[in-house]
Parts: sequence; C-alpha cells; structure tokens
Amino acid sequence: MSEQKPFLSILSFLGFQVNAAIEEGHGNKISFSDIYKGLEERNLFELLNEKLPGILDISLFLESNEKAHLEQRNGVLNALSDAASGMKGRERKKYGVKSSGLSLLMAYILEAIQQEYWITSS
Repeated sequence: MSEQKPFLSILSFLGFQVNAAIEEGHGNKISFSDIYKGLEERNLFELLNEKLPGILDISLFLESNEKAHLEQRNGVLNALSDAASGMKGRERKKYGVKSSGLSLLMAYILEAIQQEYWITSS
C-alpha cells in the first residue's frame, strides 16, 4: 500500500483554519514543541483541540472513524511530518518563523502544498 496523502482541498481547508486562528491572535498559544510533539506522536489534532478549544474547525480529523476521514487524517499527518522533516532548529531561516507554533504549522501546510504532497479528489 502506498503512503496515504491528503486531498489538496483538505490541506487548504486546514490552512484557512490555521490562518484564521493566527488572525484572531492565537498564534503563540501553540509552541514549536507542541507542533513537533503532535506530529511525532500523531495526535496533533487532539493537541490543537485541547489548546485551542472551539477555535479551529478540525472536527473532520477528530470525530470520525469512517475510513475516508481516517485516510485524510493520516494523509495530513504524513504530509506535515514530511514537511517538518529536518526543519527543527531551521524554522526562522527557512520560513521566517521564530515563535508562533501556528505560524510554523501554516509553513508546513504551505510546504506540503508546494512539494505536491497531496492528491486531487475524484
């Protein structure tokens, strides 16, 4: 089985959610460590939901055991983990981000999109 990849629309949706949370002033409520830990332990969405309850609409990644939703959740985690690979300690130089965990997450979403780590929905 090939590695699961998310739909481009799902990555974009997550990006819009993260961008809105940053705009509302929540960017620094999540640390770089939170993002890395959430990716490593594959519980990023639960961590975001715990630290920013009601701020991000990430219910698609939390509440369903449907195969399609699990595939998208795993695909997003794979894409973000791939984007984060080798970036620890280089965030400011590579992405211009120095403290906001949500800005770092947005950078990883954009990196995944740029690297075409996605599929189109049929």
